[in-house]
Amino acid sequence: MAKASKAAPKLLTAAGNINLPYQPIGLVFAVVSRQEAGCSGGLPIAQAIQEATDDLQVQAQQRGGNAVLHISYMHRVSASPGCGGAKSNIEVYAWGTAALV
Repeated sequence: MAKASKAAPKLLTAAGNINLPYQPIGLVFAVVSRQEAGCSGGLPIAQAIQEATDDLQVQAQQRGGNAVLHISYMHRVSASPGCGGAKSNIEVYAWGTAALV
């Protein structure tokens, strides 16, 4: 996974096809894992999805692309010990096609 030292580039992202010609570059894939905040906080799902999307964008740019197309997401929730009981964790998996538009 790409580790960005700064904010992710703002590239074209789409969950499906686009009505523009493009050259596919290859698959990009990201995994983000987050734990429930505090003892009674919720899971940062939106944050994890955004971080996974940012990682896809960084990888696409590193490979010479300016877009990530056909993005898909999947997540998994698990539990680990914490705060006197179980603490929830979320893993977000994201993948798409890096492309040059």
